Amino acid sequence: MTMRRLIPASLLVAGALGVLGCEPGSEPIEALCGPFEYDPETQTAPDSDDFPKVSSLLERRCGTLDCHGSLARPLRIYGAGGLRLFTLEEYNDAALAQENGTVSGGSGTTSAEHEANRRSICGIEPELTGEVIRGELPPEELMVMKKPLLIERHKGGALFQTGGPGAVCLSCWLRSFPDDIDCQDVVTECQKAIRDNL
Repeated sequence: MTMRRLIPASLLVAGALGVLGCEPGSEPIEALCGPFEYDPETQTAPDSDDFPKVSSLLERRCGTLDCHGSLARPLRIYGAGGLRLFTLEEYNDAALAQENGTVSGGSGTTSAEHEANRRSICGIEPELTGEVIRGELPPEELMVMKKPLLIERHKGGALFQTGGPGAVCLSCWLRSFPDDIDCQDVVTECQKAIRDNL
């Protein structure tokens, strides 16, 4: 009787992924949400200057420590009231983070945290996000819209109503604030969504 040597399943999976990753012609996907500055000619990102308004909504509705304010989530939301983005120095020195206010409930959301949130939104489905930015697909096709609208199952339940201020706030930003009538006053819609929990 011969004994066969068993190969752990994790090694088989790792090997398969390694072979697939080295396939000729496979190239990394470049998300359109690349640079912080939005270039309307090349449509390289939703408008970053207006993102803090959208980020405030996401921080309030999605970024609590028990939801997307967690490093365990692929969609991470940083902000003043939840998960913070520490500098390396703050990470190694909790007293420094406390002193700088980079703790939950501390100082306001930083520009680095806004940028991390923006990249998180764009990076969750980079190819589809690119299609939305280019106007080839409606924002409701993105998971970041489907889940809070309960088009798809969402553990956190419905966060936005179809056509409501929260949905308008996020979808207008994803479409780079087009001239549509529903995007005329996005700032007010974002603020209304935060204030009225819609």
